[in-house]
Amino acid sequence: LGETFEEAFIREIKEETGLTVSIDEVFHVAGSFFYHPNKQKGFQTILMYATAKNVIGAITVENLDEHEQIYAGEAEWFTLEQTKNLKFHNSVDSVALICEAIERQAAR
Repeated sequence: LGETFEEAFIREIKEETGLTVSIDEVFHVAGSFFYHPNKQKGFQTILMYATAKNVIGAITVENLDEHEQIYAGEAEWFTLEQTKNLKFHNSVDSVALICEAIERQAAR
């Protein structure tokens, strides 16, 4: 609480990847109800998808808490094809949104 979407976006990217970014464009907003198997409870979330720009730094998991580090494993870049094998714990088609973001960037 007490922060804008833009501030939360920048903070979350830094916490979860180690990268410093600025927000480019919000392109999708959705609600999601999902069960997280590792935390063994349900969640209701508002998912806001945005592209980033001015990316600085190297990806790392050092900012994650102990549980997140175990769950997430090592930070690494993925190809678009590899994202199709990732498991997302929400009800949104995250792979389709990743593809949309890439297409939006390519069209600029």
